[in-house]
Amino acid sequence: MFVALGVAQVGSLFSSDAWNNIGFTAGEVKNPKRDVALSMAFGTIIVTALYCLANLAYLFTLPLVQIHKPRPMTALPARP
Repeated sequence: MFVALGVAQVGSLFSSDAWNNIGFTAGEVKNPKRDVALSMAFGTIIVTALYCLANLAYLFTLPLVQIHKPRPMTALPARP
């Protein structure tokens, strides 16, 4: 399960070019060992929080009970 989760995240992790630029940023700050680690940790926490808030907004808009409710087959053509 852990391997499947890691494989599923490869595309999203490397879809951003920011991972490539972290080395350039480390050369520009006074204490890169502390600052880069903190910024990566806070960035991950902020993105995770935004993702969770977006999912909560989706659930408030369309409650879980309504998602599980079966829908009528409206796409079928009318019979003559």
